[in-house]
Amino acid sequence: DKYRIFFSLVDKLSLKELNHFINELGKIDLKIKTSDASARVLLESFLYDYCALTRRRIVTWKETR
Repeated sequence: DKYRIFFSLVDKLSLKELNHFINELGKIDLKIKTSDASARVLLESFLYDYCALTRRRIVTWKETR
């Protein structure tokens, strides 16, 4: 079930978006390993960006007359 949930999140991304997020995670990994940057802050920022992308996809529609 966790496998299905994880991949349902990834399936919503285009290949370009997926590559972007994989590259961002690579940059975060390098920063964590080579600096005093907070892993928590870096990962929270990453998750915020991911959520912002997925929220933009939610279409809110109101009928106007």
